[in-house]
Amino acid sequence: MTWREAGSTFELRWPGVLPAPRIAGDTAIYDGVLPGVNLHVIAGRDGFRHVLEVLTPEAAAGPAVRQVRYGLGGDMRVTRTADGGLDLAGAGGEPLLQASPAVMWDSSLSADAVQPAATGSGTESSVAASTADAGDGGDLVSTARGPGEVASSAAVGVAVSTGDLVLTPDTAMLSAPASVFPLFIDPAFSKQRSKWAYATSNGENNDTTYARVGLSPDSGARYRSYFSFDTSAMSGKTVLTAEVQMKLYHSWSCDPTWVHLYRTSSWSTASGGRMSWTAHPLGSAATWLDSWAGNANKTGGCGSTQPDASAVFEGSTLLNDVKAQVLSSSSYWVGLCACNPTD
Repeated sequence: MTWREAGSTFELRWPGVLPAPRIAGDTAIYDGVLPGVNLHVIAGRDGFRHVLEVLTPEAAAGPAVRQVRYGLGGDMRVTRTADGGLDLAGAGGEPLLQASPAVMWDSSLSADAVQPAATGSGTESSVAASTADAGDGGDLVSTARGPGEVASSAAVGVAVSTGDLVLTPDTAMLSAPASVFPLFIDPAFSKQRSKWAYATSNGENNDTTYARVGLSPDSGARYRSYFSFDTSAMSGKTVLTAEVQMKLYHSWSCDPTWVHLYRTSSWSTASGGRMSWTAHPLGSAATWLDSWAGNANKTGGCGSTQPDASAVFEGSTLLNDVKAQVLSSSSYWVGLCACNPTD
């Protein structure tokens, strides 16, 4: 699979000869890439996924499943994030793609979803499973596209090593008697933010080199930054984790200061453009999602130059909000401010 973005390329390769695929809509299915293992390559408008389908406990015991290696290529720089995801940047360091932390899930079903089929002379009992519409919260049955509603899931270790992407599935899930096969192992790559905009309390313009949040010591203006994420590829999926990651390059304070993340209503400002200060107020007028405190003063006035800080917004409030919003919208809109949540 080769992804081209802003003049840069990223390649993710299976370390072996692939059989001819079966094509099902947006998915190419390669059967038997390992004994008892199929590979599903799912292409979307804003990303792609390589999902391994492990069919049997015997297949799960194989060393190539216990540690899965994909080859990396292209000229994008790939780095692992603190939470186990990946950031992919162009030659100039600009962020282009990202991979959320890899996950795996099994095919467990609830008792209500399993019904024994009618049996007759000379036949064996079988099991039939029903599925729910995507609008009802996702399928009951696990597939390569996502886990069923009661499927067990686990994190997958991720490492970048000498031109390889190395996945280490959860060994307990691979070998647990309670795991229901097939198992699915999924690293998903997608574009980063769809677009961003900003607002200033005095109407001044930002040079858009960086998104800014908080009080400008030069003009006294307050800044807020807004981001839109394309979530169309998540439609009909079960969302297991959700987080918004930012990098704080510079803060005027030497000590941590608070930044708050809110969900906003949709906006149409061009990427990098300025919107009206009152168009999308934050604080009590928006949906609070999470807060983070940090500092990264680069002036040297704090005794030393402080390094960049990774701002991670997460938690159950954000997760539940994302789950609800992807059912009715193809975009997710957020705003950042240094305002009091009760303002």
